[in-house]
Amino acid sequence: YNNCIWANTAGCQLVNIENDQFDKAFDALVNLFGPPNDDREAWMTRRIVGKGDTARYFTLEWHTLKDDADRSAGVYMSVRDNTAEQQTYKQEFYNATHDTLTGIYTKEYLYEMIHKTILENQNEDYIVVFVDVKNFKIVNDIFGTDFGDYAIKCIAAWISTDVSDNCIYGRLAA
Repeated sequence: YNNCIWANTAGCQLVNIENDQFDKAFDALVNLFGPPNDDREAWMTRRIVGKGDTARYFTLEWHTLKDDADRSAGVYMSVRDNTAEQQTYKQEFYNATHDTLTGIYTKEYLYEMIHKTILENQNEDYIVVFVDVKNFKIVNDIFGTDFGDYAIKCIAAWISTDVSDNCIYGRLAA
């Protein structure tokens, strides 16, 4: 397989080689993505490079070319940077699962995460805490909705800051 006859610009840039150094591209891309796991003529894999906000998402496609005698003549490799798509997906997922005012889980996602946690840890004991600010409508009526929203954000921030990392919390009413 190690006769690379073409690698696209994104692949060459990813591994810091010149566009015409395909022999180096093969080794560098295989080092980053790993070798193909079987003898298929076409193969694809994904890799995340970096972590957190600097993470970049790539897809490598690898195609084997055959000669007239049906022997492997080499491979061409194509790398695609999917970072923008992944960031958009993550933002959309966050928007769908987090309350727009407070940034904590929505009621639906809170229930889903509680259910998942209980299923994965059935032998654990749990404590459920429900915080209900009685007559909160009076706060909005007297001080206005801007202040009411501020108060709800402060409560959510207090919970987010003061509970342990293994706690699940969200907003039940919007």
